[in-house]
Amino acid sequence: MQLGQHNHEFCKTISRLQNLAASVFAISSPNVNWHNSSYTTKFKRPFSHDFQYAHLSATCSDIGKQGTYRNHSTLQGGNAIVTLGHWASRVAASYQDPRGNGSFTSTTFQGRNNRKLTIICANIAVPKGTDMGETSVSTIHHYGADSNENE
Repeated sequence: MQLGQHNHEFCKTISRLQNLAASVFAISSPNVNWHNSSYTTKFKRPFSHDFQYAHLSATCSDIGKQGTYRNHSTLQGGNAIVTLGHWASRVAASYQDPRGNGSFTSTTFQGRNNRKLTIICANIAVPKGTDMGETSVSTIHHYGADSNENE
């Protein structure tokens, strides 16, 4: 995903979201260095023009914090959950991969009668020809369960 000031395709996507009345969407592997706050701001700016409220839960590899990569706009992989409009005001918590791999992020919404809904966006990097098995799915579930216990 290229984050230019006038990225026509990105703006068209936002317009389509308005037409669909979409409030929450997940982006797997957007290839953005979320550790650089200026790129996070560039990503969110078009949403603020078209939606009153916007929330971003994003993660990427901690490599983006290192001096060599800190000023790079792109970083392979990562995940993002964008919440727009009314649902942005219902965000109770966000959670990112604590291991620094950028494998997953989640957003939890507070509903009526103290009910909660959690959306998870994940991508697991697995070398071609290997078997992922249940380990990665169990890890995501484990971290999600831990974050819910702390609330």
